[in-house]
Amino acid sequence: MLAHLDDRIASAGFASGDRFVIGDWQNAPIGPMHDMMWATAEGERVLLAPDDRVAEFVSSVYVFDRIDVVPFKVTGDRRGFELHAGPVQLSLATGFAIRVPSCGRAGSRATWRVRSRGCSSMWRRSA
Repeated sequence: MLAHLDDRIASAGFASGDRFVIGDWQNAPIGPMHDMMWATAEGERVLLAPDDRVAEFVSSVYVFDRIDVVPFKVTGDRRGFELHAGPVQLSLATGFAIRVPSCGRAGSRATWRVRSRGCSSMWRRSA
């Protein structure tokens, strides 16, 4: 399945061993959505999702040890955001905004596609 998502994704890792990947998507196959993938210091892979619809969509792509549907609140702008998702509160700032260049047609933007091979301990194998 190839899914097209528009907006932003961010990641952060900490000395505690916890790692986070946050998706803030205004355009996704299931509509606007937020999600957080959390790899705990103990190695548990947790999906934090605001509702069952998002949990089902994201878990159809990635493998998790646990899926928690929790209250979500995301605020901020293109230079950073704050996220409250159940037990997790993160504040991320980039210090600058990145604009995707135009394809040359009015109102269009470049589509950047990434294809990966292999697998990691956190994500499902991709080809």
